[in-house]
Amino acid sequence: MEIEYLYLKRKYKYFWIKYVNAVDLTIHCAKCLIGSYSKIKNYDNALLNESEYKYIYICGVSMPFVYNDNIHIALKYKKDSIVKIDNDLISICVKNAEEIKIVPAISNEKRQNYVTCRNWQFANMIKESLNGK
Repeated sequence: MEIEYLYLKRKYKYFWIKYVNAVDLTIHCAKCLIGSYSKIKNYDNALLNESEYKYIYICGVSMPFVYNDNIHIALKYKKDSIVKIDNDLISICVKNAEEIKIVPAISNEKRQNYVTCRNWQFANMIKESLNGK
């Protein structure tokens, strides 16, 4: 995958890209997505080596915090496909990628901070593809 461009249109307290290879559903937020964080500082034409991960997760936590102003983009490798997103929060183009739309998890989880966490929702979506981890 290659990030052709990435522009943030708001201020974010945290902004990260994570290479996801496993999940831990006993925790939520970034820690439930197991893998390394990207060390890329300049995102224009940034090459991401798809052999190092199963998924990429892009997250931005708004400042001040507003749930709907947070960025959550999940991607997986797909040759010759392009993901373009341009909204009030971000403008991004990623080559050789397919976006995975995050949907709320069907769960017996009672803790509200888990079921409303989009990182955790995504982890639930991909757990089977990661050998049940």
